[in-house]
Amino acid sequence: MGVSRCGTYLFATYKKIRCAIYSGQLSAGEKIPSVREMAKKREDTAKVLCFSYFDNMFALGFSKDEAIRFIQDYSERLKIQTNLG
Repeated sequence: MGVSRCGTYLFATYKKIRCAIYSGQLSAGEKIPSVREMAKKREDTAKVLCFSYFDNMFALGFSKDEAIRFIQDYSERLKIQTNLG
């Protein structure tokens, strides 16, 4: 019996909330963020990471195309490693 996509998502959400409680980001009695709020925060964080990646690559002298190609190549290597392991 497999885990449904919804079940997987709910478990991931549970783990994030549990981590927030243990790390002190969410305290007793505090409102749990809505799914929409958590999705927005996740997207905002991803954007910040992307901007940071490009800023750092540009500082190292990479062009935009080189930085994009680098991350694409790295992503492909991760896929191969994941499939092997």
